[in-house]
Amino acid sequence: MQSSNPVFSRNDAFNGKGGTTYADFDQPTYGGPVTHTGSGTGRMTIDSVVQKTAFTLGVVVLAAAATWILTGNVF
Repeated sequence: MQSSNPVFSRNDAFNGKGGTTYADFDQPTYGGPVTHTGSGTGRMTIDSVVQKTAFTLGVVVLAAAATWILTGNVF
């Protein structure tokens, strides 16, 4: 999904041209065991944000409907 937001197109962190890289943490130190970090490999895309937002909104609407139905006439 292409974005026309100027913030996303100008910022190097969003368009894949830049960003800070860190040292490789998988290198063993002093012959010891390698410790793997549990970092995720997925990237944040506009599609994933839209999907997660739709899912969250759906859960909120379902919870509101269930609350409306189950509480009955409170007043």
